[in-house]
Amino acid sequence: MVMEVIVLSGGLGNQMFQYAFFLAKKEKNKNIRIDTYSIEREKLHNGFELNRLFGIEDKYRSNGVRIIRKLLIFNKKKRFKIITFILLRLIKLTGIKIIEEKGASVFQSQYLNNRKGKVFYFGFWQSPYYFQSINDKIRTIYSFDNNQLSDKSKTFLTEIEQKDSVSIHFRRGDFLNKINSPYQHICTFEYYNRAIAAIKEKIKNPFFVVFSDDSEWVKNNFHLENSTLVDWNVGENAWEDMLLMSKCKHNIIANSTFSWWAAWLNTNKNKMVFAPNRFLNNQRTPDIYPLDWFIIE
Repeated sequence: MVMEVIVLSGGLGNQMFQYAFFLAKKEKNKNIRIDTYSIEREKLHNGFELNRLFGIEDKYRSNGVRIIRKLLIFNKKKRFKIITFILLRLIKLTGIKIIEEKGASVFQSQYLNNRKGKVFYFGFWQSPYYFQSINDKIRTIYSFDNNQLSDKSKTFLTEIEQKDSVSIHFRRGDFLNKINSPYQHICTFEYYNRAIAAIKEKIKNPFFVVFSDDSEWVKNNFHLENSTLVDWNVGENAWEDMLLMSKCKHNIIANSTFSWWAAWLNTNKNKMVFAPNRFLNNQRTPDIYPLDWFIIE
């Protein structure tokens, strides 16, 4: 059998990157599928959100993903490394290929090439360069339905569209759950203050719209004139934050794929997007940002 399978995992932002990668590869190979086993297994976020929000249904389930995923997890542990190495070698001898993304947010064009046989792709593919040839198609597919917004978000959307609105995103939540998390201490107050100062130099009366998965922390620690904290979109309604961010005129993002996509989907031709100079503490991410975004060192 000749088939390529993109394994999806993570929350909404990661799913959007992986599906965009899938669509870019589908331009060359129609016999390609997405597998959602990892999303259903992880149970860390809100499930397969691409279906609920964008009506994406072309998923595929393979028993191979379940087995390979477990082997790849155990292969990272020293005490299992020998046995998992042998088992992975045996799987590959059957003609199945396993492609693990090397590096975080490092664009490698060879991943877009078709491969013969049955191939499983494990990775996040977090770079706009993978799908830059189909940007318009991606924007069409990732079109939120404003009618699904809560009444409060619909009302606030009108205010966002009428003002020189600037979104500010604080990502905390799962970033703080692990000791020595590679996501921590990147978006410092210094980062936000420098981005806000840059905005104020260019815009006479900016209206700051603050978003976070930890609203109480923001209330207690971040105070800014002419700003509103959006604190009513939680759980399965968290996607409404992404829509509202994308409708702001400008964006100050966190090292989060959630606000990354909000900024990317922002259609304001004169938008300014400010981003931290790194996405991770333990790896370089050279290809995570479009060239016209402003990077805060």
